[in-house]
Amino acid sequence: MASAFPQKAKAGLCALISCCFQPSHSPEPTDESICSGNFDRVVKFGFVEPVRLCHNCAATAKNENGFYEKHLPLLETGDLFSKYGLLRKRHVLLKFVRDKNFFQYQKVDPESRAFEGEIKAIPLDNITDVRGVDASQDNADVGIVIAVGDQTHRFDATTALKREQWVEAITSAQSVRGALLAAERGKRAKQVEKENEEIRRMSENLQKMEERRTSFQEDRIRRRAEKREQLRAKYNLAAAS
Repeated sequence: MASAFPQKAKAGLCALISCCFQPSHSPEPTDESICSGNFDRVVKFGFVEPVRLCHNCAATAKNENGFYEKHLPLLETGDLFSKYGLLRKRHVLLKFVRDKNFFQYQKVDPESRAFEGEIKAIPLDNITDVRGVDASQDNADVGIVIAVGDQTHRFDATTALKREQWVEAITSAQSVRGALLAAERGKRAKQVEKENEEIRRMSENLQKMEERRTSFQEDRIRRRAEKREQLRAKYNLAAAS
C-alpha cells in the first residue's frame, strides 16, 4: 500500500510507524515513546480500521480524520460559484489543490464546463478568515467571503447548504494545516534545543580540557621549580638573581 503513496505521504507514514510502534518501556519514558491504549482510524494514510496509536498521534488522528474523510474530497472535487469582481460577477470553478496547498479558481461556462481565462490561486496559509456574507448584502444566504489580509474574495454558492459545507471545509483545512505547522515548529524547536545542548556540552568539554591543560602546565612548572630548589639546597647553590 505504501508504494503507491507520494514521497511526502511515505515520510508521514514512516513517522507514524516510528512514533507509535515503540517498545513499551524506554530509559526515559515520554508521551511520544510509550505505546498507549488509544485506537483510531488514520484516514490520511488509508487505515480505515482502528489501529493502535501513541498519545500524540491519537490526538492528531482525531483532528484530521474528519477533514480527510469528509471535507477534503469536497474541496478537491471543487464546485461552481459566482465570483464577484470589480464590475461584474462570473461563474468559476473553485477547488483545492492539495499538492500545492492552495485554492484555485478559473472562469467556466456552467453549461459546457469549458474553462477560459487565467487560473488564480489563494494560498491556504495566507487565508486569515473565512465566513458567510453579512446578512445585509444581496444573496447573503449563499455568499462566502475568503479573506487574505486586507483583501477579500467573495464567492456565491449555488445553495445555502453548499455555502455552509464549504465554510466548514475551509475552516477544517485551516485547522489541520495549523496543527501541522505547529507540530513542525515544535519538532524544530526540540531539534534546535537538542543541538544547542550538544553545543553547550561540547563547549563545556573544551573548557574542561583547557582547564586541565592549564592545570597540568602549572603543575609541571611548580614541580620543576621545586626540583631546582631541592638541587640548590643539596649543592648549596645561591638562587639566581
